[in-house]
Amino acid sequence: MQTQINYNGQNVELEYDILGPSIYVYRNAIPKEWDVINRIEGALAKEGTRFNWNPAGTGYGDTNLEARKCFDFKINEDTLQPRDEYSSDLIDMWQDTMNSLKTCVEHYKSENYLAAIEHYEVINIVKYEKGEYFVVHTDDGDPYRCTLSAVGYPNDDYEGGELWFPKFELNYKPRAGDFVLFPSAFSYAHSSEPVTDDGVKYSFVVMMDRNTFAHRADSPIFHSEDVRSQHGVVGF
Repeated sequence: MQTQINYNGQNVELEYDILGPSIYVYRNAIPKEWDVINRIEGALAKEGTRFNWNPAGTGYGDTNLEARKCFDFKINEDTLQPRDEYSSDLIDMWQDTMNSLKTCVEHYKSENYLAAIEHYEVINIVKYEKGEYFVVHTDDGDPYRCTLSAVGYPNDDYEGGELWFPKFELNYKPRAGDFVLFPSAFSYAHSSEPVTDDGVKYSFVVMMDRNTFAHRADSPIFHSEDVRSQHGVVGF
């Protein structure tokens, strides 16, 4: 399906499909010409860089290889500062990706009775090699709060790696350029199925919330500075 929306004063064409109840996939949201994978790996390969891949955690920083086996690193405007030779291109890529995602979110809100999405977390860039996975899990719940989840897929040159929603019996093989949006609630538990060949799967994961309440230092459900900083959250 195709539609046109006005975002930030510009008319934007969107192509999308509905995979299941409130599970939307937006096509070409990460355009091939952005060449994001080469830009990411190029930035991380620079001698002296402060950015690197780390074993991906579960919950708030625990590494549990039975639940999740892959690597990631997290970026947003603050964690990428100062702009320098190591971060400049990552900042540009982050800005382009977030603008594209926010355009998709504007349409998604209008279709799914969401009044507002104001809080955007970091982009968690995840890398899965052969045999790596993330078992079925929910995005919202102790110790984290979010309303809407997004997973972007800059490439599809690998086997396996499907996005699996067991409650809907939906097993989706991403296409390069997709951004998949869905509620973060427990009924939308999902997994990243294992990569089964020698290809490498990349994904961009962003958690969003209706407002900043659960993410402010003065919130009664805000977690400690140590816990939050482990996950790239800034502005305590």
